Order: sequence, then structure tokens, then C-alpha cells
Amino acid sequence: MALLLSLLAWCGVAQAQTAPPRGGGETLVLANEVIREAGGRRLIARGMVELRRGARSIIADEIVYDSSSDRLRAAGNVAVIDDNGEVVFFSDVDVDTAFTDGAGRDIRMVLRRNWRVRASDGQLSTKDGRQFALRQAQATPCDECAKNPDRPPVWRITARRVVVDESSKDFIYNNAALEMFGVPVAYTPYFTHPAPDVRRRTGLVSFNVGRNALRGFYGEPQYFIAIDDSSDLSLRPRLYVERPTRPLFDVELRKRGDTFDASLRPRFAYDGGRLRYLLRGALNWDIDPNWRAVADADYSSDLTFHQDFSVVRQSLARSVAAVERFAPQSFLQFRAAHYQNLYIDTFDSRAPTAGFQALSHQRIPVPDAGGTLELRTLLRETLREGGPSTTSAIQTVEWQRRALIGGGQVLGFGAQLMGRLDRTTSGPADITDPLSSGLPIAARGWASSDATGWLDWSYPFVAPVGERGSLVIEPKAMLIGSGRIAGTRPTLNEDSRSLEMDFSSIFSLNRHTGFDRRESGLRVVYGLRSTLGFATGEQLTVEAGQLRYLAGNDNFGGRLRAPGDKASDWVLGIRADIGQPLSLDLYGRFDARDFGVVQAYVAPTVRHQLFGREASLTVGYAHEGSASPLGRYTGVAPPRDSVIALARLPIGEHWTIDGGARYDITRRNFTDYQAGITYEDECFVVRVLGQRGLYFAGVSTDAAARVLVQVTFKQLTSLGFQFN
Repeated sequence: MALLLSLLAWCGVAQAQTAPPRGGGETLVLANEVIREAGGRRLIARGMVELRRGARSIIADEIVYDSSSDRLRAAGNVAVIDDNGEVVFFSDVDVDTAFTDGAGRDIRMVLRRNWRVRASDGQLSTKDGRQFALRQAQATPCDECAKNPDRPPVWRITARRVVVDESSKDFIYNNAALEMFGVPVAYTPYFTHPAPDVRRRTGLVSFNVGRNALRGFYGEPQYFIAIDDSSDLSLRPRLYVERPTRPLFDVELRKRGDTFDASLRPRFAYDGGRLRYLLRGALNWDIDPNWRAVADADYSSDLTFHQDFSVVRQSLARSVAAVERFAPQSFLQFRAAHYQNLYIDTFDSRAPTAGFQALSHQRIPVPDAGGTLELRTLLRETLREGGPSTTSAIQTVEWQRRALIGGGQVLGFGAQLMGRLDRTTSGPADITDPLSSGLPIAARGWASSDATGWLDWSYPFVAPVGERGSLVIEPKAMLIGSGRIAGTRPTLNEDSRSLEMDFSSIFSLNRHTGFDRRESGLRVVYGLRSTLGFATGEQLTVEAGQLRYLAGNDNFGGRLRAPGDKASDWVLGIRADIGQPLSLDLYGRFDARDFGVVQAYVAPTVRHQLFGREASLTVGYAHEGSASPLGRYTGVAPPRDSVIALARLPIGEHWTIDGGARYDITRRNFTDYQAGITYEDECFVVRVLGQRGLYFAGVSTDAAARVLVQVTFKQLTSLGFQFN
């Protein structure tokens, strides 16, 4: 700027004048030509005029400033610029220099978050706070068409009168209409929304319309209440057309502090002569740098509330409260939980009703012997209403060490000892999998101990490939011996859920999660991991491995093929990223005897840039054999073969088509499919999606379908339509 002024001054046409101060401070004027009249009270500036006072600048072809009235009149390409980045354009304007009173014509406003406002004329006043009243106005956050600026945007609000209230930070519309592509679609005599720079404000956020198969059509507005800067309340009453006096109320209260986050979300309805509800809440509280309290509440008044009101389906509602301590080498947790069985089938007596546990995990370096000593202590009680309850006290001591030996080989070894006391109360019936099995009817106690020792070895080879690539080949082997060394105990399964087997799990000391299920016997695990990578991003990873029992039998969910067969399935995984166009995921489990496919999934994905966005196509094949995890569900007994396809295709600058389907080759039908189309630009989103699929309710399967239409006016509101 200084260089520009110096150049203009050298040419003899630029002049700078300082008007006498009055009320608001000095007024600085820069122009090609400056003339003083009326004894110096009037200042006329012409040609590239810039007038600055305080935090506001005015640029125009001509500005006439009267110091006696402290007013100015600007004409020709007028722009008023605030320091916050907002700009208002006029053809001409007459206003005081403090911008508290005045009027202008042919107004265009460029505000924060891309909002644009146009009006034929407007009046500025401070009678009820600083307000800008505009006539024949339109407002939108949508960009203008580059080829045709006069073309209507995707959506805009037009009104006979709009008041921009700076004190309340509101836009207030009178006789307003919502237009889409220049066509009015809704009208209201009065409408208001927060100014673009307001992030949180009380008001209507969205409105959803839907249909429930059991209760018919409904409307669901969402009203947001900003209580203060750190807390808010959302109200979502769902009003049914056929049952207007029995709405579903959805309330969510949130609070955020410096050290905690809390939320409470009850959903309730008075239905069938009683109050039915679903209560959810959460708390995360950092008491100090080491201690934390967490809580999650989830409780329903009855088992069918979720289905009747189209709330998220779930099989078990769990409420948990815990206090945890974190330290560099230790972890401590006290937890209490309540369980509510929501299975619609015959799972009642198997599910727990409450649980309590204290868990301690400590890691201690051992300088003399080397390595690390880990101590885990668990005290746990699980209560059941329809079956025996269990109490356990478990202590594990584990030592492990890893070292580098010749040629870059890595050798690790360790030992683990677990001792435990278990007790069961009397119950009316035995409990069977998946929660517990073999528990006696009469109360009884047990004491037992287990030991595990292991030795693992790996030898990574690294070789350059070309100038910018590398190949890593890492063979791995592990010898594990484990088993009961004293006492007996029931076959508990209170904390072991996973029965999956992949490359990572076969190298685990215990493929079961938790403390209850333990593998026994002497077994060897061997495998290979190989990675080929390039600096340009291409990468290929191959993993393969197998577990073989040298002594004892496999008790990992019956995964061995036949009695006496000591080898597990072969596990194979391949992940390939071949630059932008292609990637490949492959996972397989193969019979150890004949290499027959037990479970397999292969899914190549092709990607390509269209209209500046990514298009993708994935076509996968899945096979579920007789020993696959899917065999645990009676409704879809294997073997089962299916084809999965997923696609995303941009068909224009703003349009995208999404689709997906799973076809069951064995049963010759589609089990899941969806299709949708989306339009999205800088200010507007519309999405139409149809879905149909199977979900599990207890141990059976049901079909569910829905159609979703969502319209979002960015920075304003959203509308949704859902039909189940």
C-alpha cells in the first residue's frame, strides 16, 4: 500500500486527507483527487476513493464527506469492508461515519460462511440495536453460477422484508418463501434463523417424516435449545397420524465441562395404559490426570419397545459404571454392570442380570533377569435371575523377555501362572453356551491353577527392490505349552466371546479372549509375513500360518476337522494396494488335510477419479463352510456361498449413485441390497436411499426394509423422510 501511494503521489494525482475528528476518531481519506468546499467542512474525493474510520473502510468511485454533520455519501461501486471480513456492496449509500444511521440502494452483502444477501434498498438504524432493514431481499449460502450469475442458486430465501439484527445476531424475514432453483416450494409470513457467524442457537434444527410398519405415518421435529456455552437440550417429539394422543418423546440433554462430558437421553411414550421407555446416558469424567470415572446407562421398560417404535435393535441392554486409574506402568478398574435381556426368543435364563469386578494390571521391569513382569488380578461376580451365579478370584503372573540374536533374529520367551478360586450358587437349571455351560444345580466351589510357557522366534529379511522399493520377508514360529497343573473348575464362559481365527489370533497365547476359556496342550504355530512396498504408495502384504498340536487336543470352538487331527486350518490373508486404480483384500481358511476351503472372502476394488471425486467398484465372493462362524446361527446354516457388490459412481459434478447387494448363491436369493442417489454441493444435500436386509433377533432371522429421503439445507436445517 505504501508503495502504491508513493507511486500515485509521484504521478501527482493521489492525495490523502485527514478529516477533523468528531466523536468516533479520525477519518482518513485516500483518493486520486480531493477537493475541500464550504470553508473546509465538505470534502469531495474522486477516483479510487478509500475512506477509513476505526474498524471499517469504505471504497467507492466518489465520496462526499460533511464534517459538520459527520455524514458521508458514497456513489459508484461502493464497498463497505469490516475487519471481520464481511463486505456490503451498494450502488450508492448515505450514512453517518459510525454506520449507525443511513440508507442505501442495490445492496449485496457477503457474510461469513459464504452467506450472500441481495436487496433493492435498505435502511440502517440503531433504534432497537443496530439493525439493517432490507426490502425485496434474498439470502443464500450457495455460490453463484460462474457462467450465468443471474441464474437462481440451488436454494434461497426470498422475502419482502429482511432485518439483519446485529445485537441479537438474527436474520428476521417477513413474507418469506423458500425457493429451489428459482421455484417457490414453501411460504411463511414470518421466519428467523441465526446469523452466519452464530455456531449454536436455540431453534428448529430438522424435521423428519416417516412410516412405521406397526404405527403408521409420523412427523418428528427436532428443536435445539442452547442452555449455555457448555450445555444444550434437544427435543424430538414423534407425532403419529393414526395415534396423535400417543406420541413418542425423545429428549437429549448434554453437558460439557473442562474435565467431563455427560449426556442423558430418555425416550418414552404412554402406550397401552402404561409408560414405556428407553433410558440412555453417558458420563466421562477426568477426576485428575490419573483417575477417570465412566458410566453408560441403557435400560428399557419392556422387550418389544425397540421394535414397536423403530428404535435401534439390540439383544442385550447393558448399564456400566466404572472408576479407572491410569499410570505409566499400571491400570486399575472397579466396575459394576447391570444387564437386561432383550432377546425375543428363548435366551432368558442364560443372560446375566448384574456383574461386579475389580481389575488390576501392573507391569514391573526386572533388571536382574531382564524382561518384564506383569501382574493381573481380577475379582468378579456375575448374578443371574434364572440360573446359577458365579464368583471368581483370579491372579496371573507373567514374565516375558525379548532379545536380538545373531543376524537380526528376534527371540522371545516367557511363562505365565494363573491361579483362581470359583464358586457357583444354586440355580433352577443348568446354563449352556454361549454364556456358561456345565454349571451344577447345587452350590459348589473350586480351586485351580494353570501354567503356560512359550518360545517365539522371527527372522525378518529386508531386501531392496529397484531404486524406490523394499521387500520384507518375516518367517515366524512359536512354541506354546499350557494346561491345568492343579485342581478342577467348571467350564465357565463369562468373558470369552470371540471364536474367530485369523493370522493375529493363531500367534496368541490363548485364542479365547478373557480369563475363563483356556487352551491346553503343547502346540506349535508357524507362519510367514511378507510385505512388498514402494515409495509411490503401492504395497502388497501376504500372511499365512497354521497351528499344530503336538500333545493334547484343541478346545478352540471345535475348529479341528476330526478327532485325532492335530492341525488347525491354514489361515491366509492378502492385502494389495496397487496405486490408485486397484486394491485387493483376500482372507481364507483352508482345511489342513485336503486344503479345502472352510471360509474365504476375496474382494478386489477398482477406483477412478470422476468429476473430481472417487468412483469405486468392489465385487467380492464369500464362502462359509460347515465350520465357519455363520454355522452358529440356526437360521442360516452353512455351507453358504454369496457374492457381494458395492459401487459408488459420480455421474456429474454434484451427483453420486451408491449401490450394494449380497446374493446368496446357495439359496438363489438376495439377502441384502441397497441403492441410493445423492446430490451435494456447497449449500445443499439431497439423498434417497433404499435398503433391505436380514437382522438377527435372538437366534432367528427376520427381514427388514426401509426407504430414507434426506434433504439438508446446509447452515439452515434438514428434512428427513423414512419408511420402514
